[in-house]
Amino acid sequence: MKVLILSAATGGGHLRAARAVQTCLRENEPSWRVEVVDALKCVGSLLDKTCCDGYRFLATKTPKVFGQLYRATNEESVLNTLMTHFSGLLGLRLLPMLREQEPDLIQSTHPFATEMISHLKEKGLVQAPLICLMTDYGPHRAWIAPRVDAYVVSNEDMLPEMVEMGAPRDIIYPFGIPVDNVFFSKENKAALELEARQQCMLEEQRNAEETDARAQAESQVEPETEEAEMEIAEEFPDAPEPAGDEEIEVEVEEDGAEPKEGDAL
Repeated sequence: MKVLILSAATGGGHLRAARAVQTCLRENEPSWRVEVVDALKCVGSLLDKTCCDGYRFLATKTPKVFGQLYRATNEESVLNTLMTHFSGLLGLRLLPMLREQEPDLIQSTHPFATEMISHLKEKGLVQAPLICLMTDYGPHRAWIAPRVDAYVVSNEDMLPEMVEMGAPRDIIYPFGIPVDNVFFSKENKAALELEARQQCMLEEQRNAEETDARAQAESQVEPETEEAEMEIAEEFPDAPEPAGDEEIEVEVEEDGAEPKEGDAL
């Protein structure tokens, strides 16, 4: 059995869910070949960088715009239709990888990958069943595609809205979102806590060393300055002492006349 899991790095949840499924299948079905492939990277580095960097920028720098775009693509609109068509066309670039992998089952944890494979199945270019594992806690039209064979969702409350969006009720399974086994092991949890404390201690030590280094560098500047002043004094013994903070008084006359002593500068 060859299982291909398609995902993408627009946010960490898609890839983490894909890795969790891969780990579970490998542990329970050792004879299966289970591979995780980043669909956007497979299509092209430019698209991958544009989507991933664009997602991070919108989500962190302009969340209001991100929310507006999210809502706009969740409605039946020209924008939604164009994005679906665009994703379908990009799916053709997955064909070389799919022919190399020859999967018996395809699972997707990203809406773009779901649309790509659905388009290829619609064209008769892919015959493997497609399972869409939704990593959101609410439905979105980007996940819904005509050639999906099964949807795995986080909760039952998503079903009515998904049915309204066109997903058949009998292929929606509210099994939850897969997570790594580390979340179910107390020993691993304790190890993670210990590792986190060690990382904090290392960070504090690193900061302290940087602070000491800066203080040492600053302390070396003063002796060098004093030494330079002594060398100047020895070379020019008759030179007047620096005025320091004392006020230098000069007289300024009108029409560009030369200043005289006694006037403030």
